Amino acid sequence: EIDLAWSKFTERIRAEFGASEADIDELSIYCGTSKTSSDQLVSRDKFRAILEAFGPIIPESLFRYQNGPDYDLENAYTISEIMQTIKSPWFHGSVLRVEAEDLLHAQEQGTYLLRFSTNSPGDYTLSVRLGESAPILTDSYRGVGHWLVQKQIKKRFRVAANLHTSLEELVQFYSTYPLYLSNGDKAPLLRLACPKKVARLKERTGSQIGK
Repeated sequence: EIDLAWSKFTERIRAEFGASEADIDELSIYCGTSKTSSDQLVSRDKFRAILEAFGPIIPESLFRYQNGPDYDLENAYTISEIMQTIKSPWFHGSVLRVEAEDLLHAQEQGTYLLRFSTNSPGDYTLSVRLGESAPILTDSYRGVGHWLVQKQIKKRFRVAANLHTSLEELVQFYSTYPLYLSNGDKAPLLRLACPKKVARLKERTGSQIGK
């Protein structure tokens, strides 16, 4: 496997999955391309993270059928479904744990983000600003707590013993009901989505990203 030229990547995504130009622009940021050259390379590692978290990806047209010989429709995602999550204000993609802590440390209690899990490919991590007095634990450091969000069959997601029907529903749930740290302490409710690093990248590079 090698990194793929941006021009070839966009050609395949557009042809195979019906991605729009706006979708491709957004994907470019998460795949590590931020310049205007068509010879830019798409990071295979970053795109693999998207495939592991959302895959298999199928064309929109296949959802007209209840079953298909080559696709598991109950567990597959379309580009539009993927983009719904990627464009969510709380989704930060391939941000590492230490980067999530850096982003959240300056935010107020209850600020949160969702990112690809560093240690469990295909899963996610929910990171939440706890407060300065939070204990130092395996799931809490620098005043930030981290919870593994496990991808389940039929596009469901598990946090501890709770099963959620979507990432959006998961965020809504923990805006009302608290998460718990490993020592039994309650975490603050989810209140504010952490500002994205991606948003700042867009501001710096302008509207030519991915073009």
